[in-house]
Amino acid sequence: MRAGSPSFSRAASAALYRGASRELLVRFKFERDLAAASALLDLLDRSAAMLSQEYDVVVPVPSHPRRERLRRFAPVKLLAREFGARASKPVRDRWLCRSRFSRPQGSPETRSRADNVRGAFAYTGSRAWLAPVSPRGQRILVVDDVFTSGATARECARALMSAGASAVFVATIARGGASRGATGRAAARPAAHRDVPLDAPPRAEPSAGQAGDRARGEGASFVASWPDDACCIH
Repeated sequence: MRAGSPSFSRAASAALYRGASRELLVRFKFERDLAAASALLDLLDRSAAMLSQEYDVVVPVPSHPRRERLRRFAPVKLLAREFGARASKPVRDRWLCRSRFSRPQGSPETRSRADNVRGAFAYTGSRAWLAPVSPRGQRILVVDDVFTSGATARECARALMSAGASAVFVATIARGGASRGATGRAAARPAAHRDVPLDAPPRAEPSAGQAGDRARGEGASFVASWPDDACCIH
C-alpha cells in the first residue's frame, strides 16, 4: 500500500451538505426524527447506486463509546443496519472501533481533520457467527453521514484493508466542504442542539419527505475515485 493512498477505491455522496440534507441529518441525529431517517436512507441508497460497484458487506463508521453514552444513540450504526436490510447485505458494526476519543470533525477547534482522526480507528478482531466472519477477502462498503476531507473514510479503510479486505468503497449521505467543480459556500456547522421548552410554539417545518425531495434536487452529487481523487459532478 503506497504512502498517501486513501485505501478506499471509490466514494460517493448523493447530496451536498446544505439546505435540506443538512436539515434532515440534524433532525435525525439530534431530534431522533424517524421520518427524517427514512429520507436519509433513500439518499444513502442513491449514494451506493452511484458507486456502480458490487460489495459483500456493510460496515458503519463507528462512534467512540463515550459519545454513544452521551447521546444514548448511534445514528450511523442505525442507518447502516436498516440500509443493509434494504440491500439484503450483512452488516458488521463490530469490526471497527474508534480507539481514541477526538473532537468532532466539524468542531471549530479541529484544525486538521487528518490529524484529528489519524490512528483513531482499528479493526477489533471481532468475528461474526455467520459469514462473512472477518474482513479478509471481502469487498466492503463503509457508510457514514458526511464526507468532507475524506480523512475519516481513509482511516476506516486503512484499518479494514490491513485486516485483509480486498476492496473498500465509501457511501455517504452528503458531501461537505468546498470541492472542485462545486459552486457556493460550504454548509455551516450545525448549531449545538438545545432542548426545546415545552411551552414553545410549534415550528412550521416541511415534512421529512419534502425535505428529502429538496435534498435530491439541491446542487450536485459527487463521486470521487483514487488515484486522481477527482470529484465528478452528476
